[in-house]
Amino acid sequence: MDKAEFQALEIADQVKYINSVESLSKAGKQLGISKGIGDKFKKHGYILQNGKYKLQQIAGQEIILNVKPSQKPRKEPIKKVEPVSDINTLPEEEAQKPLKTLGRPPRKGREKTNITLDAEVKTELQIYCLRQRISLSDLLEQLAIEFLGSIRK
Repeated sequence: MDKAEFQALEIADQVKYINSVESLSKAGKQLGISKGIGDKFKKHGYILQNGKYKLQQIAGQEIILNVKPSQKPRKEPIKKVEPVSDINTLPEEEAQKPLKTLGRPPRKGREKTNITLDAEVKTELQIYCLRQRISLSDLLEQLAIEFLGSIRK
């Protein structure tokens, strides 16, 4: 028997097969399934006694479950939720306020800029900044100020 044939069996037949093999570990190796199959059996009312799976009994009666492995509980589709408020329905003074942004607030007098650097140069600068305990932005700003000071003279 292979994995696909085993998985196509009903739970009761799967249990019979596992019980016919010496151990769950050996059955798992033969079929290519995990030992987690035991948890599946427990969910369907089976308990492990003396190395064999048996249907759990309540007050002397067996629990009878005819569940095929392919039967899974259906999940309800996610319903689309309409937004509670729309920008057009906000009061005029609320609509004029700027939206809050996430992240670290910018320092006053600073502007965010993108700079393209050679990858090796950037890596060396980042290493230098880590050793000096400064940010790459602060280093580049300091170098730019020094450069502008030198050309203004």
